[in-house]
Amino acid sequence: MKLRNALSLKYGSSSAFFRNLCPNDVTEEYIYALRQSGQYITNTSANISRAEQQLYIENILTSQHSTIFGLFIDGTLVGSVGCQHLLNPDGVTLGLLIFQETNRKKGYGKLAIWCSCHMLHNSAGISSFRAGIHPSNSASLRLFFRCGFYETKRDDSQILVETTYPQVVQFAKVRSPCFIPVDSLT
Repeated sequence: MKLRNALSLKYGSSSAFFRNLCPNDVTEEYIYALRQSGQYITNTSANISRAEQQLYIENILTSQHSTIFGLFIDGTLVGSVGCQHLLNPDGVTLGLLIFQETNRKKGYGKLAIWCSCHMLHNSAGISSFRAGIHPSNSASLRLFFRCGFYETKRDDSQILVETTYPQVVQFAKVRSPCFIPVDSLT
């Protein structure tokens, strides 16, 4: 699903931009991160190519059930959030990937989750969110808890966390969020 708006904001001393990814946003760095995260991103092949991911994003933009966003910090794509089950009344499923290890532990994951929930709530009226987290991914679990999610189910293969939009935490570093029509983007 392609949304008609992008989100522009300040994050600390940086400019942040959050929008639907486009096929030309797929870089080799993005592909490398997808390959490295295969343990946690179960719907991606370990041998995925740039062309395959570009086609995937192209198809997602026409879907009514899924979307994928990109988080840009000072003009550089640092991560993505895949959103599935957009029409599910039980909640949209979020999947987060911050590409480079050097960009982790800077708050970009929290920012991307907040932006996803804020964007989907304000642009598509979605208020329920969930994520399935592999039990060995304790960093991701802590991140979702800090964002206002809570555990609802656990088994050997995943921990399910959920929240509703009013409980999603907007962090102090987020300032001046505003929506910009996609048509005005260059």
